[in-house]
Amino acid sequence: MRNTKSSLADTFIVSSANSSRAFLNVSESPGAQGESFDTTTLGKNYEESVSTTALNAGQINDVEKQPQVILREKTPTGSFVSCSTNLLNTILGTGLVTLASTMNVIGIIPGSCLILLFAIFSGFGLHLLTISASKVGRTSSFFTISKITYPKMGLLFDIAIAVKCYGVATGYLIIVKKLFSRILLEGLSYEQGFFTGQKFILTISMCIAIPLALLRRLDSLKYTSYLSMLAIFYLLILVVVLFFRSFESSYVVQPNLFPSSEQSIFTMLKNLSIIIFAFTCHQNLFAVYNEKRNNKVSSINKVITFSISTASCFYWVIGILSYLTLLKQPDGKVSDNILESYESNMAVIVAQFAYGLLTLFSYPLQVHPCRNSLEKVFPISNETRLKYPKTIFYGISGVIILATFFTAFFVDELGLVLAVVGSTGSVTLCYILPSLFYVKLTENEGWHTKRILAAALGAIGIIVMCLCLPSALVSSAGH
Repeated sequence: MRNTKSSLADTFIVSSANSSRAFLNVSESPGAQGESFDTTTLGKNYEESVSTTALNAGQINDVEKQPQVILREKTPTGSFVSCSTNLLNTILGTGLVTLASTMNVIGIIPGSCLILLFAIFSGFGLHLLTISASKVGRTSSFFTISKITYPKMGLLFDIAIAVKCYGVATGYLIIVKKLFSRILLEGLSYEQGFFTGQKFILTISMCIAIPLALLRRLDSLKYTSYLSMLAIFYLLILVVVLFFRSFESSYVVQPNLFPSSEQSIFTMLKNLSIIIFAFTCHQNLFAVYNEKRNNKVSSINKVITFSISTASCFYWVIGILSYLTLLKQPDGKVSDNILESYESNMAVIVAQFAYGLLTLFSYPLQVHPCRNSLEKVFPISNETRLKYPKTIFYGISGVIILATFFTAFFVDELGLVLAVVGSTGSVTLCYILPSLFYVKLTENEGWHTKRILAAALGAIGIIVMCLCLPSALVSSAGH
C-alpha cells in the first residue's frame, strides 16, 4: 500500500458490500477531526478487518496519526439533537417502568443515591469510550478498538455486547405483549381469547418492529426516537398528575425510605443490577461518534452529559412519584411494570399504548449493535461477505429477531431478564470494557488521575458482576 510508513506493519482489509460504488483512498487520517467523510462498521455497507500484528505498545497512542484506508460513501448526518435523542431513547426504556419496584425494595433514599452514582459511572464509561474512539476515527467500533488493544479478546467482547443487546431487546418485547394485551382486556373490556392473548399480540407487533430493525444506519431511527420522546413526556405528565390525585385517597401507607428488614440481600442486589441496566447505552456510542457531523471529544461529551442527566431526572421523578402513588391504591401493589399496576382509565390506557409503541421503536436500537457484534462472532470469510452481503445481513438479523421473539414468547418475568442482563452484559459494556480500552490506550502516559479512575471503574464492574449475578439467580429461584 503506497504512502504507508515503514514503521507500520498494519494492514487494513476493507471489503465493500457494493464495491462498484465505493471510493477507496489512502490518506493521513485526522482521527477524531475527520469530518469530511463517513465510514460504517460491520453490519452496514462495509466490513473493516484490522490486523495489528506489528502494533506494539509504543504505537498505540499514535493510531490516529497513522495512514488509514477511508471509504467515502455519505457525509455524516448526525446532529446534536438527533444523536442525543437516539442515545437518550436507548437509555430510557424498561427502567422507566421498573424503578418504582426497585424503590420499594431498596428504599427511596438509597435508590435515589444509587441512580445518581450509577449515572456518574455510566457517563464516565461513555467518556472513556469516546476517547478510545478518537484514537481510531470514524471507523470506531468495539471490534476495531479491541484489535489495537486486546486482539485475542475481541471475540469475547463482541459476545458480551451481543448478549446484552439480546437481553434488552427481549425485555422490550415482553413489555409490548403485556401492555397491549392489558389494554384490550382491561382497558377496552375485550373478552379473553386468541386475538387478545399476549402471544398473538406479540406476533402482530413484530410486523412493526422488523422493518425498523432492518434499517442499516442508526441515524435513520431518529424520527422514531422523536416520537418515543413524546411518549416519555406523556408518561411523565401522567405520573405527576396521578401523584397529586393520590392525595385524595384515604389509604395511608408508609413508604420505604430505607430497605425493609424483610428484604433479603439477594433481592436488593438483584435490584441493584436493574439500576445499572437502566443507564446502559454504550452499545450505540460508537455509532453516534461515527455518524455525528462534529465528532470531537468535547462535542460527544455534550451529547453524553445531556443524555445521562436527562435520563436521571426522568428516573427520579417517575420512579419516586409512581412508587408513592401505587402505595395509596387499594391493593398497594408495586409490580415490575408501573403501567400494569395503575388502576385502568383512559389516560392510563393512552400511556400504555404510547409506551408500547415507544418500546417497539426502541427495539431496533438494540438489534443494530447486536447485529454488528454477531457479524464478527460468526466465522464468515471476507470472500463470502463480498459475494453475499445482503444474505449475511438479513441472515444475522433473522437470527436475532427470531431469538428475541421466541424468548419473549415463552418468558413472562421481566425482572429476571433485566437483572441477569444488568449484572452481566450491562456491567461489561458500561464499566469493564471502557476501563480496559482506556487503560491500554494510555499505558505510556503513566498513572494519572483519569487513568486511575478508569481502572477503578473496571474493578467496580468486576465486583458488581460477581455479586449481582448469583444474587439475581438466587432471588428469582426463591420466587
